[in-house]
Amino acid sequence: MLGNFNGNCSEKTGATISLGNSSGVVTNANGVQIVSYRGEENLWGNMSMWLEGLNVKKVDGLGKVYITDNTFTDSANDMLNYEDTGLCVPQTSGYISAFGYNEKFDWLFIPSKAFGTSQAPIGDKCSAMSSNICLYRVGGCLYSEQEAGMYCMESTIMNDFMPDIGGRLVYVPTEN
Repeated sequence: MLGNFNGNCSEKTGATISLGNSSGVVTNANGVQIVSYRGEENLWGNMSMWLEGLNVKKVDGLGKVYITDNTFTDSANDMLNYEDTGLCVPQTSGYISAFGYNEKFDWLFIPSKAFGTSQAPIGDKCSAMSSNICLYRVGGCLYSEQEAGMYCMESTIMNDFMPDIGGRLVYVPTEN
C-alpha cells in the first residue's frame, strides 16, 4: 500500500450538482475541492474502476488489448466476442509518455509508452502486465495521489479484488 492511509479519506458525492453537466470545481462543506468533468464528479478520484469489456493478453511478448461491447468475460479461454484493437500496453511500468492510436478505435486512450515523468507529458502512471492475461483499472486510490489520475491504468490479475476498486453507474437507453 502506498501513501499514508489512516482511515477513510473519501468525500460524499453530490457537491458539484449545481454545475449540472458542466465542468468545474466546487469546494464542499469540508473545504475540499471537488472536480466535475462534463457532469462526472471525481472522475479519477476516490477509487479505481474496472475497465469492463477490456482484456489484455500477452501475445508474442506484447500486451495486446482486446475489447467487447457487452459480453464481458474475465477468462482467457472465453474471449470469442472480443476484438483485437491493434493496440498494446507498455512493457514496463512508469509514467505515460504516449497513447496508442487505431483509427477504428479512436475513442480509446490506451497508454503505449511509459517514459514520462510525474509532470509531463501526461503525469499519470500505468503498469505493465502482471500476468499472461490481465484486467486493467483506471482512476485512483483513496490513499495515494501518485497512483491516481484520469489516465492512470493499473494491471491486475483476474482474481485481484481489493476494497479500493469500484465502479460507476451508467444509464444506457434501450431502443423501443
